[in-house]
This record gives sequence, structure tokens and C-alpha cells, in this order.
Amino acid sequence: MDQLVADWNMLARAAEQRQAAESARTEQAKLEFRLTIFPILKATSAFEGRAEAERVGPRQIGQDAAVAIAKLERQRCKFKICKFG
Repeated sequence: MDQLVADWNMLARAAEQRQAAESARTEQAKLEFRLTIFPILKATSAFEGRAEAERVGPRQIGQDAAVAIAKLERQRCKFKICKFG
């Protein structure tokens, strides 16, 4: 009976070790995947950001310029050098 209990405990420890090893391999695979995919995602994100900037950029530049001109005109009017009166 003692041998049966000893064998059972040995099998239980072996099963725990297998489970721990499997978990470790799974975590390692996840980390390797992240290390592989992160530079790709970073490059993709940077590309998308540049593409969006190119698409929106000229329009935004025009809007920013219009706002700057309006502010300048407002300041000029304060100092009575406004071309509108």
C-alpha cells in the first residue's frame, strides 16, 4: 500500500511538472510573438500616422493658417491698422 501511495505521489508530481513546463512554453511563445510583432505594429502605426497626416495635413495647415490670419487681423484692428475700418 505504501508503494501505491508513493507511486501516486510521483505521478502527481510528474503531472504538475508537465503542466508547469507547458505553461512556461506557452508564456515563452507569447513573449516571442510579442517581440516579433511589436516592431511590425510600431512600423504599421507610424505608417498609418504618416498617411493620416498626409491626408489631413494640407487641410489642417489651411485651417491653421486661416485662424492665424484671423487672429492677426483682430490684433491689427485693435491697434487701428485694420484694413476693414
